[in-house]
Amino acid sequence: MEKRTMRKNDIFLLMGTIVIAVVFLGIQFLTPASGGNLIIQINGEMIASYPLGEDAEFEINDGTNRVEISDEKVRMVQADCPDQICVHHKAISKNHETIVCLPNKIVLTIESTNETEIDATTN
Repeated sequence: MEKRTMRKNDIFLLMGTIVIAVVFLGIQFLTPASGGNLIIQINGEMIASYPLGEDAEFEINDGTNRVEISDEKVRMVQADCPDQICVHHKAISKNHETIVCLPNKIVLTIESTNETEIDATTN
């Protein structure tokens, strides 16, 4: 059997693909989602919407959870659930990022009013 080695054109193709992927990922992760809203859902039902531009801290779901909006980022500050995954989740600020508290059936989602230039369609 003959051993195949990478040719010069194979290396150029590989490097070009990597560069293009890094550029697209950089654009997506470094573009802030300014002008967005925090959407709060409990048990699949939207209960509130708050603008990210105004700093606030409030309780939801009859005080079981406390949410904080600061510097256009949202985080779950306190929850009475046993695992505390939602509390330890990083702050969210980009379009379609979510924080979920499964025991209390709470979903926090960012919906940006400014869509990015990159869009994808799948079948």
